[in-house]
Amino acid sequence: MGVYDYEAISGFCVENAYATSANGVVYELLDPSDMGTGYLEAAYILYQYELGNISAQAGQLAVWEVAMDTGDDLTTGLLYATFSNSYVTEANNFLSSMDTIGFDDSGYRIAHSPVDSQAGVDPQDYVIHVPDASIMLLLGPAFLFLGMLGRRRKKV
Repeated sequence: MGVYDYEAISGFCVENAYATSANGVVYELLDPSDMGTGYLEAAYILYQYELGNISAQAGQLAVWEVAMDTGDDLTTGLLYATFSNSYVTEANNFLSSMDTIGFDDSGYRIAHSPVDSQAGVDPQDYVIHVPDASIMLLLGPAFLFLGMLGRRRKKV
């Protein structure tokens, strides 16, 4: 991978906290709209990233803005950043024209981690895209068949 090649991401972190490092941490999957406007907007930003309408870097900045800096008027594109570069500009431009009207967040979840009180770590939540249950119902039997086929070949 070259210096400027990036892997595709599958989600954005919602808060700028450190994720817990405890083994066996179970993330709870919550509906973005149930957690508030900022989380719904975070899901929308991930959706726009998947469509190719915003870069991963600007998308992450925009998610932090909508989830954590709720006091700002997002229509003015006031991204809080202590630096300026093309990603900040892209995030500001995106935020100033963001419109979630009609956005269906049913395929998105907030993976919510519990607070790790022993380590003194705040929860680190992620906005992720989850497969539709109907797709999993269709793929499940196919994977089962492939597994059985592979097992059958080993016995022969």
